Amino acid sequence: MSGPGKYDSLDSLDDSKYEWKIRVRVIRIWDSYSNKGQKEFKGRNMLLLDDKACVIKHINCVDVPNRCTSCSE
Repeated sequence: MSGPGKYDSLDSLDDSKYEWKIRVRVIRIWDSYSNKGQKEFKGRNMLLLDDKACVIKHINCVDVPNRCTSCSE
């Protein structure tokens, strides 16, 4: 997916810094709902794959899609 040195791999991500430059493919996406009462929407889950075949699960909280609507436009 990328040349060496351009992007950080998923297996190198840690809490040592706030921003990372990654390039991934979303291989699966699904919505999460609460198990109680009205089945409230809790967030969106994604499995991400990088060029080293490292897979990581990413969870968006409820307010992320609302803040990032311009990203998909």
